[in-house]
Amino acid sequence: MIPRLVLAELVGGWRLWAGAFVVCVVAALIALVCAGDVSTAAILSEAQNPSGLINHALVFGAMNVPVVIGALNILLVYVVRLQRTHHALWQFGGVTPKLIRRIVVLQVGVVGVLAFLVALVLAAPTLRFLLNGLSAAVRGTEEEQITEVALSPAPTAIAFTVFLMVVVGSASSAARAASRTPALVAVRAPAEEPSRPSRARTVAGAIVLAVAGVLWAVTLNGGSGYLDFSQILVIIAFLLVAPVASQVVMEGWTRLMPFRSPSWFLAKEFAHHNVVRSHAGISLLVVAAGIGVETGYIGLWQDPEYFSIALAIFGTPIALVLVTGAATIFMTATHRRREAALLVVSGGTYGTAVRAAVVEAVIFVITALILGVVVALPSALGPQPGGTWWQAFVPLPFVLGLGLALLLTTTVAPVLQARRRVLSVELARESA
Repeated sequence: MIPRLVLAELVGGWRLWAGAFVVCVVAALIALVCAGDVSTAAILSEAQNPSGLINHALVFGAMNVPVVIGALNILLVYVVRLQRTHHALWQFGGVTPKLIRRIVVLQVGVVGVLAFLVALVLAAPTLRFLLNGLSAAVRGTEEEQITEVALSPAPTAIAFTVFLMVVVGSASSAARAASRTPALVAVRAPAEEPSRPSRARTVAGAIVLAVAGVLWAVTLNGGSGYLDFSQILVIIAFLLVAPVASQVVMEGWTRLMPFRSPSWFLAKEFAHHNVVRSHAGISLLVVAAGIGVETGYIGLWQDPEYFSIALAIFGTPIALVLVTGAATIFMTATHRRREAALLVVSGGTYGTAVRAAVVEAVIFVITALILGVVVALPSALGPQPGGTWWQAFVPLPFVLGLGLALLLTTTVAPVLQARRRVLSVELARESA
């Protein structure tokens, strides 16, 4: 019965799992790039500087691992939460909570394994592009081209083990929550309930923030090298309390706006009502903004010669976070089409629905901008290495502009699709 349930849910909820699959492929590629660095370094001669590849693996891994863990955690918890109504129906059908937990973990494990297999096919060309292109300056041999890359069994096996542990570990907490949620509670629309962080997450967030404050104070008193860690810790602290922070900030500033247009009202209410959908997209944008702030603080945007290094080190985590944020919106396309159909049936127009979708994306980005500025404060208020206080904020317009373009695509497209479909069909669909 378990294999059939796993397969049926993967096929039936293909939109949810397709978004998760794409993000898992990118995460697996990151793990394989590090494994490829180590494997390729073993076959290079001393003249080709194999130590530069080890350096690339360390820098690339250090920048990407925290982002991969955070992005996969947000995404997979979101996917499992959106399936909560299905889990309630399983309970009504006699499936035990323990079995639900096993099914959810198996679903995520299957997606992870398939994503890793696809990443294996893409690993060699990706590694060759990075080592001979963007990352050439990081490995210290821009003139020396690497013609042969390798993926040895041992590093690949380690990459697979670590990747699968992160994937399954990210889904385990959501699987436990899915199995413990009473069926009568689980049948409620999952996107309408705020996801409150547990007491442990709140305490952990406070501790991490306190440590970040100590490191920042040490930096102000002449310490060196601590501000980078302080900035990363602030991002981690935000992730631990992201649901509450995103909701409070979004509701706070939107209620102060004097706008009275129908599209503004609809966008604001959609964002407030579907709080799980909102905070998932906002949280990931804030993480992308925080990483961008780190590049601005270091000064990688001051000289065009440093652009390739900035893209090599920080481009991948920023891209991963933005793609994950877009995936969370893409997963709810069916729900958005149904919202547009309900609006038209109640007397509205598809034009109003499109404008509301655009405004909702803007609400997400402005909320992320406010939180991103707060996250950037350690870098902005700390000692600047050869620059001014505002240099940390230089990448924010670029990062958030790219995020806005992705969000506009994923929020407006479902409404345009609904316009070309039969109303009765859209209204009969189960909201995802």
